[in-house]
Amino acid sequence: MNRKIYIHQKVAVFVDIQNLYYSARDTFNRKVDFEKVLHKIVADRVLIRAFAYVVKLHGVDQKGFINTLKHIGYQVREKERETIDLAMRSLINKLLHRPTMYIKDRASQENNDLYIKIIQDMFSSKWDLRNKKKEKESVGED
Repeated sequence: MNRKIYIHQKVAVFVDIQNLYYSARDTFNRKVDFEKVLHKIVADRVLIRAFAYVVKLHGVDQKGFINTLKHIGYQVREKERETIDLAMRSLINKLLHRPTMYIKDRASQENNDLYIKIIQDMFSSKWDLRNKKKEKESVGED
């Protein structure tokens, strides 16, 4: 990569801390050096701002970790889990609205319940997996 063309380029960095942390840990059994991440992304460019988005974990003291991120140069934005869940649900609803309406429309035109069954299976399977996990956990508690 020819870095000379990027020397005066300005860059802002947005990092989803938990996503990066847990992906590295669970997929590669590795830890993330967030300072190296920032330096690697910025390289020879001019850093305008670096934002680190952190989910507030109730019962977990994250002050030291957050202070470390700030010391590295990140502006830390903490959000409640519920806020993130709500935003994700809203995004998913927006993404799936048109395809879902298309399938419902096709089902009504063709008098075919197959399309509706597919939608029901798609959306219920996620909830079924969560319920099965809860069932296993409750079975293990006995």
